[in-house]
Amino acid sequence: MRKKLIMLLGALLFLGACSNQANLESESSAAAPPENREEARVLVAYFTWGENVGELDESSIDVDATTSASLALPGNVGKMAQEIGGQIEADQFSIQTVEPYSSDYDDCLDRASEEKGEDARPALTAQVEDIDQYDVVFLGYPDWWATAPMALFTFIEENDLSDKEVILFSSHGTSGLGSSVQDIQEQLPESARLNENVLGVAREDSDQSEAAVTEWLEALGF
Repeated sequence: MRKKLIMLLGALLFLGACSNQANLESESSAAAPPENREEARVLVAYFTWGENVGELDESSIDVDATTSASLALPGNVGKMAQEIGGQIEADQFSIQTVEPYSSDYDDCLDRASEEKGEDARPALTAQVEDIDQYDVVFLGYPDWWATAPMALFTFIEENDLSDKEVILFSSHGTSGLGSSVQDIQEQLPESARLNENVLGVAREDSDQSEAAVTEWLEALGF
């Protein structure tokens, strides 16, 4: 009799464990992004230097935009954002600061260095009207001092990315992506899902970014 009771108790514990596991799997599935990318609502938010300058000094425009940062619109990051938005028919949002950056790249980087050192959050001119409507948010940025511009972190703090899939793309120089991916990950809400497939395009390859974007989007399932 005692043996039967022990066996019955064991069976009940096993069934309870299976039920708990099923509940965990159900919750995990509910939090996952849409399996069908065509059903996902997508926003492409990006920061690009060319759309964040004040009075333009024509003499400061780089003569060789393929090997360095350039003010020639849409700029390297802006071009990538347009290609992504166009290929998957996503909404686009340009991250712009209240205080414009200098059109001289050296002066721009000097300010960027100061902002990084202060962990500043430059004020933005606008916010996304309804961030809650999006399932997937692409974030684009140039590499400034081996990380993203501080304005991108302002955007992350002002727009709730909880429960969203976040996908990164960047235009960079010799330092590559630097620590930008890790820095962004640390600022995202815990429930945000940062996709490991990050697109980084070197400035000298900006003319070929369309092909890189197409291949990358296909790998992402778009």
